Amino acid sequence: MVLALLASTLALLNTTRGPGLQSAAINLKSVIALPGQRLLLTADQPIASIDQDHITVTPDVPVSVAVDGTAATVTFEETLKYNTEYRVRIDPVIGLFQGARSSIEYDFTTADVELFTLHRDLRTGSDGHKRPDEIRRDTLSANGEGGVVFNADRIQEFAVLPSHLAVVTLDQDDTNHLTLFSLADDTELELTLPSNAVVKDLLTSGTTNLFGFTLAGAPIDGDDDPADILYTYDASGQSAVPQPVLGIDQQPLTVSDYLFVPNTTSLVAQGPDEVMYLIDVTAGGDIVPLGQHVEMRGLIPGTNSLVVADPTQGSTIDLSNGRVTPLDLPVNDETGDAIPAKLELLDRDGQYVRLYQAWGTDGEVRPFLALTGRTGSSFVYEPASKNTEIRDFCVSPNRQYVAVETVSEEGESDQYPTLPASTGTMTTFVDLATGASVRSINGFLPHWCN
Repeated sequence: MVLALLASTLALLNTTRGPGLQSAAINLKSVIALPGQRLLLTADQPIASIDQDHITVTPDVPVSVAVDGTAATVTFEETLKYNTEYRVRIDPVIGLFQGARSSIEYDFTTADVELFTLHRDLRTGSDGHKRPDEIRRDTLSANGEGGVVFNADRIQEFAVLPSHLAVVTLDQDDTNHLTLFSLADDTELELTLPSNAVVKDLLTSGTTNLFGFTLAGAPIDGDDDPADILYTYDASGQSAVPQPVLGIDQQPLTVSDYLFVPNTTSLVAQGPDEVMYLIDVTAGGDIVPLGQHVEMRGLIPGTNSLVVADPTQGSTIDLSNGRVTPLDLPVNDETGDAIPAKLELLDRDGQYVRLYQAWGTDGEVRPFLALTGRTGSSFVYEPASKNTEIRDFCVSPNRQYVAVETVSEEGESDQYPTLPASTGTMTTFVDLATGASVRSINGFLPHWCN
């Protein structure tokens, strides 16, 4: 009798109780690296379709949701913030068969982000030799076990792949070497280069195993400066020989600039004639002309929109269809007579970060960064010391931070033939929303920038 009563009570509860959360799955590293990542919520009973206005995410981020049986898949349209607590709430959640209602909540904290920087050292060790340069790995919150990943006598530059570093090193006579270093087992593979090659412009495609670089070739059209031939290398392959990127004429491509379309096998290359091409570097990949433009200014983070500049008008090019859209940037009315310099666009609405040079009342030039959007402008960063220069900056892939390279007045040039820097170089990571400097690290070339 008691068992029968208990069974009938449980049956009644199952018909009146709404769906409950049974499990959840999310890749906490992918959501800070790529837009379009998913959270899978599995209920303990089939659920009806979920209206878009029934789901909220805190902090706010645009999402879409799809239902299949007991599974609700939440897709984040943008990359999420680093090391941040999120709450996803669906209310109401309606049972498919009985129509009973409930709510589902799921909390998660995204992963911290790894930071790789280059530390050059001109000091002499106790053995009388120059101390080695180092590539160091750390985290934004400084909670990880930061330390040296790779060292060599002289390191020119590096790029980070999913499980490797690509590193350009220099001998004392400035001979270039290009090494693939495994982050898993510390093994090294030196890639085959032409003798006396000059390697530069090392870039990676992100989550794929591709990276690119240029090699100085023979002078063209009577120009005394050697042309730069574009090469790529697939770290997942077995060969030690990089491959030249071929142009429309199936000859190695000479470039003045290039960039990868993140997390793809395609890149955009600009020739000396200023014509740009979208090139899939896989075997038999397409080559799509993108027109003639004076300058490439990168991709809008999280999109396939390429920013270009011409003498009278900036534009964006949609790489999915080649459509060119004039760029109407909001004006920064708060910088006075400051001279505008490098600009990075943050979104399709025209929000951007820009470097300015301003003259103080003492006649000294002071650099600063400002964030400008449709609703106005705000100062993002200004060096604490008036004699400190801003060497460069770049925005994190999720648009949350800007990495600012600064050089102190006391810095000494290292005189490297390519990509020279200073011993007084430091990288500061600034929160774009608040202007707060959250971390400063000695060194330069944060891997966000390549």
